[in-house]
Amino acid sequence: MVAPLVPDLINNDINLLVAIVVGFGFGYTLEQAGFSSTKKLAGVFYGYDFTVLRVFFTAGITAMLGITILGKLGWLDVSLIYVNPTFLYSAMIGGAVMGLGFIIGGFCPGTSIVGAVIGRIDAMIFVGGAILGVFVYGEMFPLLKGIYAAEAMGPLTSFEVLGLSKEVYVVILTLVALGAFVMTYYIQQRVNGKEAVTLKTVNKKYLAFGVVMIIPALVIFFTPDKEERLFTAAHDQKQLEQNDFAYYTPDKLAYKIMKQDSAMNVIDVRSKEAFDAQNIPTSFNIPLEELQDRKYEVTLSKPSKINVIYADHPEQAKSAAYILKELNYPNVYILDASTEAFYQTIMMPYELQASAGLQEQFNHRFRSKARVELPAIAEKLKQKPVIRIVKKKKIQGGCS
Repeated sequence: MVAPLVPDLINNDINLLVAIVVGFGFGYTLEQAGFSSTKKLAGVFYGYDFTVLRVFFTAGITAMLGITILGKLGWLDVSLIYVNPTFLYSAMIGGAVMGLGFIIGGFCPGTSIVGAVIGRIDAMIFVGGAILGVFVYGEMFPLLKGIYAAEAMGPLTSFEVLGLSKEVYVVILTLVALGAFVMTYYIQQRVNGKEAVTLKTVNKKYLAFGVVMIIPALVIFFTPDKEERLFTAAHDQKQLEQNDFAYYTPDKLAYKIMKQDSAMNVIDVRSKEAFDAQNIPTSFNIPLEELQDRKYEVTLSKPSKINVIYADHPEQAKSAAYILKELNYPNVYILDASTEAFYQTIMMPYELQASAGLQEQFNHRFRSKARVELPAIAEKLKQKPVIRIVKKKKIQGGCS
């Protein structure tokens, strides 16, 4: 199955056309690589030909390096890639059955189609057996459902299971692949009765291949993600000083809240614990380290809305504003006061001096009114969601 390459840019009919073209190209490549030959495919199990292992390992490593590099550059949202859920028993039993079928029939599902297309009778029989197996399995599924769904572990990734960072895992798996290439080349030479491989006899192109693979792996290891770079830049005092941030006063924010202005997002970038302890009415909590999560994109990116940020410290609010501006979110403002200062200014009663001017008298009347209305608004909106979180649509597909 080939995934739609551009699911959000062109319609499904064109996607299917792209899938057909890619499918023909994939099949042609498999045939040219010799994967329509049962002798070459079975050679992995007997040790005389490891072409299949090398091709699949090369494809896996290339895809891993490419996806990781694109993710670090910010050109690919890796979180949108669909990861198949793991069903432990199904994987173990299915792997054993497929391995047995591979060694007996000399094909896997994809290569059998390639072989059948070029006219191989054994491949056609294999495809027929696969279709029959699918039919039988479908009829027996009610009996096998319990085993099929047992030990459901969700969408796991290898580096998460091993407790490694993805950068460390990329380097380790690349080294494992290169080690496998050397080891299988040595085994193949011995099984075929040829001269044992040494550094002097090994083909120089294999050494060049190893260098080509390990360099990007090391680059990945030492290069921070785009999110990490932006988060670091947001805490750089020089970067913050170069930005001309816009500000909201406590009185202006209180006025907008009292008017229940629907064109305003009030964003608390403190920790969840701090937000739960005390927050400004109508605000919602997005901790600073989560601001780059795309699930908030719909809420924060509307041109018709303004985003007002507040925190306990001015530098924290500036860091958040810097991140939002770098993500091209519009109309970003900073509350020119901490959470505590907002409450001291707006919510705490105070005596008006006899010598107060007209502006001070106006502020006093306004804040007295705000002390009554803001708690009522907060109570009214307590059960109403104020932020729209959009789940990411995973891009499904792949080859089996």
